[in-house]
Amino acid sequence: MNKEYSNTQKKYNSKTMTNLNTKKEISIAQAKEIKSECKFLNDEICYIEDIDVEDLPSEKTEVKCITLILCLEGTLRYDINGHTVIAEKNSILYFASGQYVDNFRVMSSTFKGKALLIKTSNINLLANNFTNISTLTNELTIIDKVKIDTCDINSINSLLTLIKTFMDKKQDKYQMIIELVHVIFELSLSQANSFDKHDEPTKDLQLFEQFIDSIEKNILTQRNISEYYKLLNISSGKLEKIVRSTIEQSPREYIQKRLVTYVCLIAEYTDKKQMPIKKIAELVHYKNQCTLSELVKKHIGISLLQYLNLEPEKQHRIIHRTKADQNAVLKVLPKTCIREDLIPDLF
Repeated sequence: MNKEYSNTQKKYNSKTMTNLNTKKEISIAQAKEIKSECKFLNDEICYIEDIDVEDLPSEKTEVKCITLILCLEGTLRYDINGHTVIAEKNSILYFASGQYVDNFRVMSSTFKGKALLIKTSNINLLANNFTNISTLTNELTIIDKVKIDTCDINSINSLLTLIKTFMDKKQDKYQMIIELVHVIFELSLSQANSFDKHDEPTKDLQLFEQFIDSIEKNILTQRNISEYYKLLNISSGKLEKIVRSTIEQSPREYIQKRLVTYVCLIAEYTDKKQMPIKKIAELVHYKNQCTLSELVKKHIGISLLQYLNLEPEKQHRIIHRTKADQNAVLKVLPKTCIREDLIPDLF
């Protein structure tokens, strides 16, 4: 094992694994710690111009403020209070204080989003046109997401940009910013109220969710796309259309992307001598190590060895992982192959 690789592995345990296992929260205080470029208004409102995938919770996380996330590009999948939500382009996500979110994953090849965090005690400032504060609180609790038409998305995006502009100014714009936040909630929640809050997902979205769930259960043993057509009782053309329209990738591309995630995690968690690329290929039932290496390089742009020589922070930016991903990998790994320095943190 070369010296660079060894040093990287030592750093991994002290920092990265701590982050994976430390209980997190969504709060303005937390945003201050991890996002230096955030804009703040008196520790009461936080505006995040560009959400980094790494900022999204990968494990169970408590929401400690009113949170609005604007999904401008791409598709997110996450769990909230025990059920799964898929948010597509032009969606707004709402989290209320006291809720728990988990397993955020960017499903598409790209993602662009903005966020607004509001101190929970300021909810009375947003409730002017609601019957009372409890009505607004209830709205935020039962509405997971709202699909917004393009015109209103553009309006909300412009209002967020205006909030950023006012936050940049040194003079006091407190009341103006509060008014703009209020308009954003009014505009978005009014669309939510025009639909049944418990609307069932469309048939296409249900099929997409079934496809994703099937991949997660079978990714290490079954990657023949035709088997998923049979499993879902759907034609190849129909599945292709549904998946591409939701995450802008083909079913095959998504399967490969998920496999590469698991391969990289297996390599991270195991001793290189006990689990070389050849054994990893055998573990994931891949035809041979050469084609697996080519697949990894195709998707992340570097070889698996180069990936392992990166600092942990860079590894996380290349391979976004959730707690569920970590647990799925650990289930298939012989404990004797797991690096000894990681065992206390992984189990």
